[in-house]
Amino acid sequence: MTILLALLLLIVIGVIWFLRWTDPDFDSTLTGVEQNQVTRKLIICVDGVPWRTINQLWLKGHFKAFHRPSKVIVAFPSMTNVTATAIWHASRVAGYESAYFDKKKNLMVSGVGKYLHKRVIKPGNFHQRFDYLEPVPYEFTIYPFPRRIFKSDLKRFVEAFSSSEKEEFCTFIKSTDGLMHMLGKEGAEEVLLALDEVLKKIYHSRKGDIEIMLFSDHGFNFVKSRRVKLKSFLKSSGFDVRNDLRDEKSVVLLSFGLVSFAAIYTQEANKRNIAQQVLSLEGVDFSAYRMDNAIHIFSREGKAKILKKRVNHTELYKYKTITGDPLSYKDIVERLITSGKADEEGYIPDSDWFEATKEHPCVDALRRLDDAFNNQVESDADIFISLKDGYFHGNALFSMIATILGTHGSLLDTNTVAFFLSTAKEAPSHIRGSQLIDYLK
Repeated sequence: MTILLALLLLIVIGVIWFLRWTDPDFDSTLTGVEQNQVTRKLIICVDGVPWRTINQLWLKGHFKAFHRPSKVIVAFPSMTNVTATAIWHASRVAGYESAYFDKKKNLMVSGVGKYLHKRVIKPGNFHQRFDYLEPVPYEFTIYPFPRRIFKSDLKRFVEAFSSSEKEEFCTFIKSTDGLMHMLGKEGAEEVLLALDEVLKKIYHSRKGDIEIMLFSDHGFNFVKSRRVKLKSFLKSSGFDVRNDLRDEKSVVLLSFGLVSFAAIYTQEANKRNIAQQVLSLEGVDFSAYRMDNAIHIFSREGKAKILKKRVNHTELYKYKTITGDPLSYKDIVERLITSGKADEEGYIPDSDWFEATKEHPCVDALRRLDDAFNNQVESDADIFISLKDGYFHGNALFSMIATILGTHGSLLDTNTVAFFLSTAKEAPSHIRGSQLIDYLK
């Protein structure tokens, strides 16, 4: 009985603590923004908000103080760890998510524990750029309490900004991503309108004597999604799915967040076999792996290679189809060749590929896939799987707890196209994520 009472007491204390530190009533806090007359530049990153959502609101007359939103084409996989590292030109992170595979140690590092401890930020990590970050435990509680956690996140940001004496203040509103997973497009518009009210208050309190820059780290597809049972599929195909690599049948499959890509680690000899077999699984858009200085792509529409070379500090790519056209790039290749963009071997400058594919569903695919296999995190995946909209991969338990109304991670433009807007300047219509830092200065 004593133990039961103690447990009940701990639960009550925990609930009281949670309610206290997630007080969503931030209206009274807004008056505090007038205290800050020092900050000249306010930089805000919102997690996962797609360009099309912010653009629709802008066209309706919201975010009036800002110039037209630009499209930001971010890295693949379209995950915060990857995209934010590229945006800030920061040091590599350990993995794509909180749970990751360490190749050197040959072990899986659990992700749940990271939400239960104070965030440890290594030198050079992109988190160092922010003056306010949501406390780590709330990143997880956003899923059962999306609106409450977002409002308290916004309140803590306002409080931190109001008391700041820095000329430049930079913040990351992370709760938007989790909220959109749970509440979808309507939830996204709801929170963005709340943020708009805060930013209007800040801007008008300074009579425009402050530059506000707002951007996101990746896109979001807003499609109700179901889980792809990749782990059971690999097991049924004869592979040993485990947390380390022991023999030629071993496969390590990252399964944490509910996202639209998958990363696989395995022996070199397994790459082609796995990449081909997963195509029979519903929801898979394409698979890719690197071998023999080429990236090999497989889809139901065919297979192709991505080849690369460097000439006078210029990177050039070649899209060589073997069968079919897995990225639907054939027409683009023909136009670029006809217009004289290709050399005698069929290689085309990276900048021309970007211009030709910036509105394509597989946007900027050659460069982004090349980057994905080139030390993007400390332990790059051996195989990437990109899923179609409407499907996700991840932790089975997490997927049973919640209905997912959208996600991100894949190569598709719906997952990839983020945004940038500023009260002081209008940026180009399309920007690579790695170039965004030039507009944040």
